[in-house]
Amino acid sequence: MIIDQSTREAMESKKSACLLENEKMMKSAYQDILQRLPDTLKRLTLLNSEKGASIWLTTLPLQSCGYYLNKECFRDALCMRYGWRIPNMAAVCVCGSMNTMNHALICPRGGFVMKRHNEIRDLEA
Repeated sequence: MIIDQSTREAMESKKSACLLENEKMMKSAYQDILQRLPDTLKRLTLLNSEKGASIWLTTLPLQSCGYYLNKECFRDALCMRYGWRIPNMAAVCVCGSMNTMNHALICPRGGFVMKRHNEIRDLEA
C-alpha cells in the first residue's frame, strides 16, 4: 500500500496529538495519586523519581570500582529506597532509642553514621 505525503503527515500529526494527550493524562493521574499519599511516602516517591535516582539499579556490578552490592546490601538499599523496614535490624539502638530507619541514619552512637564515616576513612587511608 502506497501512502502519499499528505496522508503520512496527517497520520504523524494524529500520532503526535495522541502521544501528547496520553502524556497529559499520565501526568494528571500521577499528580492525583501523589496528592493522596502520606507525606513520608510522597517524599520517597518524589526523591525516587528525580533524574539519576535509579542509576544504581542499572550500573554494572564492578567490584574493582566499588560498584558491587552483595544480596544483603542490595536488599537493604531497596528497603531504604521504598521506606520498608530492613529485616534483622535491631529494634533498639545502642543509644537506647527506637531504631527506625531515620534514627539509624542520624544517630552518632550507632547505625549508619559511624559506618559511613569508617567507609570514607578507609577510602582515604
